[in-house]
Amino acid sequence: MANFYGATGLIGGSTGDLDNIAGTSLSDGDGAMVITSTAAYIYYLNATSGAAESSPDVISPDVDASNKRWILVNMSRITADEAFTVGDPTSHEANISAASNTDVDTGTETIDSFADTIADSAVWFCCVKNGANVRCSTVMAAWDVTGDTVQYTETATLDVGDTSDLTLSVDIDSNTVRLRATAASDNWTVRCQRMAL
Repeated sequence: MANFYGATGLIGGSTGDLDNIAGTSLSDGDGAMVITSTAAYIYYLNATSGAAESSPDVISPDVDASNKRWILVNMSRITADEAFTVGDPTSHEANISAASNTDVDTGTETIDSFADTIADSAVWFCCVKNGANVRCSTVMAAWDVTGDTVQYTETATLDVGDTSDLTLSVDIDSNTVRLRATAASDNWTVRCQRMAL
């Protein structure tokens, strides 16, 4: 079974860098997301590549690399002409937006909110970070506007460090869908891209 990793740097061999993950722990088809202060990158692991390292396109593990290489994945961008609103496939309104809270302290805070009538479901791609502690998450939610009933789940990478002090959830309050962060400690950053479907 393939694994998925999170990192906050590309190369350099330091804690949090993609190339700091030893090749012995990597398998063909593993995935990784790297979120730096300026960009986000998605990679898959090719165990037989042997290509020369050329960051950010090809990254070799610093330890026990053998022929294993992280290969940058070309991302498809959804444009306004390709997105549509729920119930009207001829509409070209894009329900894609970014949200963040760069100072989540102990307690529960809202990261993103919108009217529950614009869609039936949503997916958030999130980065949760506090110092050297980071994870990448996908939060999915679906709801029924008539009863304000919502179901959600979070799928996350393994932690870099320990992010267990912060959890993500989704609720509906006064016909508003909310992505919420609950923290057991201070100074968390949560950055998300949301697609309402």
